[in-house]
Amino acid sequence: MAMSSNATQPVWPFHVVGGAVCALLWASGYLFGIAPLDSGGESQGDQLAAVREAEQRAALQDAVTQRLSQELSGIEAELSARPMQLLQSTYANRRVAELSELAHAYGLTLESTQPGTETMMAYYAFVPVEVGGEGRLNDFVEFMGALHRRFPDMGVQAFEVVRDPTGGGRFTLALNWFVEPTQTAEAS
Repeated sequence: MAMSSNATQPVWPFHVVGGAVCALLWASGYLFGIAPLDSGGESQGDQLAAVREAEQRAALQDAVTQRLSQELSGIEAELSARPMQLLQSTYANRRVAELSELAHAYGLTLESTQPGTETMMAYYAFVPVEVGGEGRLNDFVEFMGALHRRFPDMGVQAFEVVRDPTGGGRFTLALNWFVEPTQTAEAS
């Protein structure tokens, strides 16, 4: 039997070339595919700087949270030391008289003061109070500050000030007087 000429030639150069091509493909795949994803395109120094910046932001947020917690604790302590006692809406005439006295003390003239009907909400009740009058703008501003200090159970829903050419003006206030809920209040 005769041997073919192909059988006598060694096959190892073909395997060596194939192995080299596979190694080259593997190395280029790692260098151009996996290595950039692994480092995220950033150097180790960039990553360290990003970590330090994140730590600084976290420390700042921690300090702000701690300061706000302290402020909240202080406010809660102040509120518990001075609990507001709400009046019943049956004291509406007394409150109207007190509003009139306060306005007069600040040089304002009240022309109308009309309390509304108590309205019951989910957790509180209020009585709308419409107030109208006239006086100087500076006196009105001082009156508003005194209203806030003297009657913390009243909130301003809306107000309108119209100035006249003589230096005075007219004002209307829509106040909400927060009261202790009664059984006869309208549910809203």
